[in-house]
Amino acid sequence: PAPRGIPQVEVTFDIDANGILHVSAKDKASGKEQSIRITSSSGLNKDEIEKMKNQAKEHAAEDKKKKEAVEIKNQADNLVFQTKKQMEELKDKIPADLKVKLEEEVKKVEDALKTNDSAAIKNATEALSKVWNEASQKIYSQAGPTGQPEPNVNAQAQPEEQKSSEKKDDKDVQDASYEVVDDK
Repeated sequence: PAPRGIPQVEVTFDIDANGILHVSAKDKASGKEQSIRITSSSGLNKDEIEKMKNQAKEHAAEDKKKKEAVEIKNQADNLVFQTKKQMEELKDKIPADLKVKLEEEVKKVEDALKTNDSAAIKNATEALSKVWNEASQKIYSQAGPTGQPEPNVNAQAQPEEQKSSEKKDDKDVQDASYEVVDDK
């Protein structure tokens, strides 16, 4: 399998004249393809459709809570993955005390994920984010500002050198006048 976030899958849906749905999915990297054909095995009458709509409305709040819980869990899982990945890539740049804090917070999020308690997962995720932000600030402050030249110790000496070199060049400079001539 491809690393997380990298796979590209092309999914196509095709409904033919008889109402049969053909769904196919193709992994662009490996070329593997799978498809399924969905046919209408039994028709629903209007009463059954209305009953299902009413049930969906009744359970909408419950479904919303489940959706939020799944999103929180997915965000936490993704944060753990990204944090571990970044810790591995930047292991030499993360201060030891923050590395220990990060590992503790990652463990707390992983433990919270096992409980399926959304509030605990959310709190652990926020704590991990806070520690990671602190670590990121330290890492980037160690790197220094980018795109700016290093401070020059000889900054005072440089203008004097330029002045002295300009004086030397003044002896060889000759003033000249010129006239523009058009060949037209």
